[in-house]
Amino acid sequence: MLTSAKKELESISHAAYNALIFEVRLSPKPGLVDERNNGSHSDMSLDTFLSSADALLPYFINYAKLGYEHADDDFGSLFTKLRDEGILAEEAMFEATNGVNTHKGANFTFALFLGALGYIFKKNGPSISVRKDELFDIIKQLSDGLMNDFERENLTNGISTYKKYGAKGVRGEAIMGYPTVKRLLENTSIDETDKFYWHKLLLEIILFAEDANLLHRGGREGLKYAQNLSSELLNSDFQDFEKHMIKMDEKFIEKNLSPGGSADLLAIIYFLNRLNLS
Repeated sequence: MLTSAKKELESISHAAYNALIFEVRLSPKPGLVDERNNGSHSDMSLDTFLSSADALLPYFINYAKLGYEHADDDFGSLFTKLRDEGILAEEAMFEATNGVNTHKGANFTFALFLGALGYIFKKNGPSISVRKDELFDIIKQLSDGLMNDFERENLTNGISTYKKYGAKGVRGEAIMGYPTVKRLLENTSIDETDKFYWHKLLLEIILFAEDANLLHRGGREGLKYAQNLSSELLNSDFQDFEKHMIKMDEKFIEKNLSPGGSADLLAIIYFLNRLNLS
């Protein structure tokens, strides 16, 4: 591998790592671990997330390299390589967190995006602008066989939520080419100069994504409750936005709600905003 390509792959992998750090440090957030509190999570903290991100970084680099080294357009075989590496990454995450699931969904999503970007860099060269349409199309192709996951017997939270509510969660986002991410990259009503831009973007994601974490913890009622609060705050003229976010956090904690899936999508949007996308 050329030195310049290796540096570029490592650079985007570190950008993905930085997105994880940004997301967990963003405060206040409703029901999520941040610098203020542990949200609705009694088994994890800010330090747990930081340790998890550190453990995942080498695997982020490997995802990008796997995409770069993939020789053809057989995306099924590339997906298998990424998933195998992802299993190793999960094991490293659980070892770093003493068995706590901090970044399982984020690890899955970044494996797809970093693998796809590595492939694009090999095909087109790392110095050119990456076309969003090409990136999301490759991710759709990588995710083509994911519906088979929902037929498995081992009931992870994501699969059990699908069987109970029909919600596909992060797998559904991947199968459709991450429509929530694409939509908010291209069209959001929030002013980017707003001090609370990323907080409000998180609320938009909660509002429009079918967050499997919220469904798992609160059912349809919990998801609707979270979406209603998000809509109310986004459409309000409250002067003290931060104060109302803290109140929202308290309400989420009271109901044991945590929009972890939305947080993962926020991290990927933050990451993509720092790439040269066209």
